[in-house]
Amino acid sequence: MPEAGDYQDCYVAFLDILGFRQLVERSVYDVELLQQLSGITSLAATPQSGMKQTSLGPCPMQVRAFSDSMVVFTPTAHANGNACNPLGQLCFVVRYLHDRILELDACIRGGLTIGKMYWHPSWSDPGSHSSRGSRGAQSITFGPGMNAAYDLESKLAVYPRVLIDASILHALRGQDVDAWPFAERGALLNQTFRTDRADGKVHLDLLNAQIVRAGNEAMHTASSGFTITWEIGANTTHHTVISRARQVATTGIQQNGACERVRQKYEWLRDYAASVEA
Repeated sequence: MPEAGDYQDCYVAFLDILGFRQLVERSVYDVELLQQLSGITSLAATPQSGMKQTSLGPCPMQVRAFSDSMVVFTPTAHANGNACNPLGQLCFVVRYLHDRILELDACIRGGLTIGKMYWHPSWSDPGSHSSRGSRGAQSITFGPGMNAAYDLESKLAVYPRVLIDASILHALRGQDVDAWPFAERGALLNQTFRTDRADGKVHLDLLNAQIVRAGNEAMHTASSGFTITWEIGANTTHHTVISRARQVATTGIQQNGACERVRQKYEWLRDYAASVEA
C-alpha cells in the first residue's frame, strides 16, 4: 500500500447548511443568531476523523468541516469484509447531523454518492505511521467522489434533502443490504430511500418512522475517532424530530415570504413532514 496514499472507492456524503450565507449576513446585527451559527459550525467540527466505533465493529471514516459544509466518506470495501456496514454507518452519521442541525433551527441539503477519494493508509489503520512522520496523513480532502456529491447538493438537491446518486442505486440493485444502524433491524437500505413525487429525484427518507433515533443520543470523540451512543430501550424521538421540522419550515416560510425561491424550499420541508405524519 503506497505510503503517500491513493484513490479508493468511497461512499461520500456532502452536506450543506441551507441558507447559511443569508444567516451569516443577518448575524452581524443579531447576537442570538451569531450564537446559533457558532453552535452549527461547532457541531459540524465535532466528529473526529478516524475509526467510528460501532456495535458491528470499527468503521474507518473521515469527516471534514469547512464554513457551512461537511463531507463524510468511508471506503466501500473494508478489511473486515464490510461487517460494519459502511453505507449504513454513513447514512446514520448523516441522520445524526440532520437532527442536531434541526435542533439548532436550521436544516441541511446534500448528496450521497460512490466515487474515488484520496485515502491515506493510516486512515484505515490508526496504528500505522508514515516513514516521513505524520505529514502524509494530513487531513486533506479531494477526489471525484467529492466533486460528484457536491454537484448533487449544489445543482440538483434544491430543497432540504440529501439526494441519492445513481451510483448508490446501481450498487444496491438486487442486493438485500441491511439498513442497520441507520434504520431498524430487518429494514433494507433501499427501503429508506424516497422518490419525490414532484421531480422524481431519490433522497434519504430522513423523516421515515423506521429511521433509528433515540433519546439521550450523544457523540463521543477521541483522538482515534468517534462513536454515537444512546440508551438501550430508549424511546424513539421520531415525533419530536417531525415537530421540529415543521417548526423550522414554518419559521422559514414566514421569514422568506417575499422571496419565492427560498420560501419554496421551506414549503417543501413542510409538505414532506406533513406527508410522513399522514
